[in-house]
Amino acid sequence: PCADVTLEATDTGITEDTFTVLVMADVGSELAPGLFQGSIDGAKAWAEKVNDSGGLACRQVEVIEWDSALNPTETTNGFLEACDNAAAMVGSTALFVTDVSAIEGCGVVDIPERAVAAVHSCSPNVVTVAGSNGLCPYSGEGPRDYESMMGPYQWILDNELGGGPIEGVYLIPSDLPTTIAASMPTARALNDIGINTLPGEFGVSGSAEQATYGAYIQNMRDRGVTWAQTGSNDQSMIKWRKEATAQGFDGAGVAWVCSLACYTPDFGEQGGEDVEGTWVWMQFVPFEEADTNEELASFLEYMGTDTPQSWSAGAWASGVLLEQVVADLVAEGGPNAVTPVSYT
Repeated sequence: PCADVTLEATDTGITEDTFTVLVMADVGSELAPGLFQGSIDGAKAWAEKVNDSGGLACRQVEVIEWDSALNPTETTNGFLEACDNAAAMVGSTALFVTDVSAIEGCGVVDIPERAVAAVHSCSPNVVTVAGSNGLCPYSGEGPRDYESMMGPYQWILDNELGGGPIEGVYLIPSDLPTTIAASMPTARALNDIGINTLPGEFGVSGSAEQATYGAYIQNMRDRGVTWAQTGSNDQSMIKWRKEATAQGFDGAGVAWVCSLACYTPDFGEQGGEDVEGTWVWMQFVPFEEADTNEELASFLEYMGTDTPQSWSAGAWASGVLLEQVVADLVAEGGPNAVTPVSYT
């Protein structure tokens, strides 16, 4: 489609020779340094692969990196930056989103790695590859309906613990309103399948010290808990398991359960033997099985490591979605037919 075509600047972020995207991630916060660096790395790896294959709409992809720093002001500023200089947002992971009016007003499409805040996930300009358990439309006030993916948890319950009912502890990431809101539906869905977390739900900060987890272990002892799940990051589970070891709690018969947040290089390297046996479910083929999947093998090649952060896979997938949409537009109207409005 690039042959015999004079490329034109069609809109913001699309010049005669470049196609600019912006990836925004919470990286520079003291609360969790480098938290979603994988999202930035994944988006950049995708862009490199696309450029090696001829570009996007016959143009080379340029990536703007924006650190949202777990800060609502910086997050809003990231949307404004996208409006001023990018044709699309790709692979972003920002937890503290309070206002998306900028991208809705300027027409930039946002394909994030995940969208946690209701105002973000329900925006007509936002399509997230990770999906959202909160249903839309939603006004932002009052009750909201949710759907939670319980398949992985049901499998562990039935195949490893002999089914319910059982007693559990669930740690709620309590630093942000958005993380609390995103975690509570999972807790209630766990209750629905027979895991009683109600006497064992604790808010935990991403910066909590290891000693903080002593109270959770005592709760597990007192109640005979056989389900221990954190909705926080990899460091949360590392500290929990290490404190269990320090207190002589062997956790025999306990299902230690984490999300995609624990599928990181740090989890194994820092957790060591203490975190062995932790259950982690994911939405993609494990990196260790890249020889079974051509796309995954390409992803790891451009990432330059066999053990990237888990978030990078979703960011790559976000780029692939944009790539597919743009390819369809180019096939229909040529490389100058692509504008932010056309694919929004």
